[in-house]
Amino acid sequence: NYTIMNTKKKNANVSNRLPLTFGKRPVRSAGGLASALNYLGDSYDVRWIGWSGDTSPNEHNKSLINKACIDYKYSPIFLPDKLIHDYYHGFSNTSLWYLFHDCVSLFHFCNSWYEAYIKVNKIFAEKVSEFIDKDTIIWIHDYHLMLLPSLGMLVNNGEKLLYR
Repeated sequence: NYTIMNTKKKNANVSNRLPLTFGKRPVRSAGGLASALNYLGDSYDVRWIGWSGDTSPNEHNKSLINKACIDYKYSPIFLPDKLIHDYYHGFSNTSLWYLFHDCVSLFHFCNSWYEAYIKVNKIFAEKVSEFIDKDTIIWIHDYHLMLLPSLGMLVNNGEKLLYR
């Protein structure tokens, strides 16, 4: 006798931005990662966790974004403009990007950018920890989130971490 178990594998895909553009209607992005994850089909319970893209998240915008994300199993993260500026435009794109693309002469560092980078990674870690259990495969996709595995919230329960 064989028992067929109908359980889906859990996958937490974590990236800097959700693959959703908000205008009059939310539109799914057609990027490579978004397209690839569509092929996981029914065998995975995929939760996509990322920044909503909204730089001025008031309660009205948060409500609209949360409603739009339900159908796609997206978990939006809301970040204020100053934090986005320092974390994304500052440390991620003015410090790390140049280092990773062999443009060391253009590298700039600002301590407040790095502090924002740490803070945002902690915000992401808290959001990811709401979804995961010991069997979840966690795929961290962006260099914007390199600190996630080291924050302890994700690595203490034996989860499977993938980083690209």
